[in-house]
Amino acid sequence: MNNQGARVYRSKYLRLIELDRRIRAGNYPNAISFAKEWEVSRRTIVRDIEFMRDCLRAPIMYDSRKHGYYFTDSKWTLPKVELTELDVMHVLLAEQMARQYSGTPVAEILDSVFEKLKPLLSEPVSIDPAFIENHFSFYGMPSRPVSEMVWVALCRAVREQRTVSINYNSVSSGIRGERQVDPLHLACLSNEWYLIAFDLKHQGIQQYAVSRIYGIPSLTENHFEREFSPEKYFENRFGRFVGQDGKIYEVRIRFDKEVARWLEERIWHPMQTFQPHRDGSATLSFPSPSLYEIKRWVLQWGRHARVLAPKELIRGQHGVRPPFAIWMSSDFESTFLEFGLKSFVLLKRCFAPYAGIR
Repeated sequence: MNNQGARVYRSKYLRLIELDRRIRAGNYPNAISFAKEWEVSRRTIVRDIEFMRDCLRAPIMYDSRKHGYYFTDSKWTLPKVELTELDVMHVLLAEQMARQYSGTPVAEILDSVFEKLKPLLSEPVSIDPAFIENHFSFYGMPSRPVSEMVWVALCRAVREQRTVSINYNSVSSGIRGERQVDPLHLACLSNEWYLIAFDLKHQGIQQYAVSRIYGIPSLTENHFEREFSPEKYFENRFGRFVGQDGKIYEVRIRFDKEVARWLEERIWHPMQTFQPHRDGSATLSFPSPSLYEIKRWVLQWGRHARVLAPKELIRGQHGVRPPFAIWMSSDFESTFLEFGLKSFVLLKRCFAPYAGIR
């Protein structure tokens, strides 16, 4: 991973570590050059230096001849971070979890972050990484790869609240083209990264798959201020899709006893209700602003699911042609055998009159 990508994720404390290292090395860093390298304002670095001097009691002074900072007492050090063995194990577990996002720069960034944690330890902590590898694992759904250049540019645009021009390949419309958007939020939904942004042309919030953005996004000089609440935006989400028309559908689906108990063990929606029935079946209810992904999800349950509401979803379930419904069924094998047997019987009846013809 290049230095530009890593800089986006460096926290204030990591800046202080690097600033401390350069001062000790006699490089005499100054606020202007350091701010440019870290892609922050000069005022941000000045605040970092003030924090070191006023809060951490760093003996830091500015040398006007060398145009940089130095320590008057070389014995002073940054406070160490206390990490227990359990803390380190949790960090390693987090690294393992992030590997399921191997198609994005997130997993790669963690490698450099973990390396930077080492000098912060007050004393060495010993944990065998092989123990984590052999006893813990995380496997997510397949995800599309994300360009590092796209990722870095979008993160910067979100952080600096700058309008950005993106080239987007829309799968739903099949249109490839340029969009001017105000980036508001980056979200990982079902193992796919999405940019939530205000589309300047359509004058509304849109959802863009980061993996479908091609070329390098171009940041404009325009800074924006928009109110956006991720909690409110995603509160009724089901899967990856969020409705854009402001309508809320009250979804009710009844599942038979073969799958009801398994469904009850999971949280499918943050506002779901699960009503068991005497025959062992159960009804799952929840509000949703979109039916797009719910249709696919219902079809996966085949004959085990029956949509009760809304009517748009009922029509979607009943309007599916038999071959597709069979393919999406969770009990594909038994359904296929049943369908094949009926087809064989029908064909036999049709050709029975010609059985004696050679």
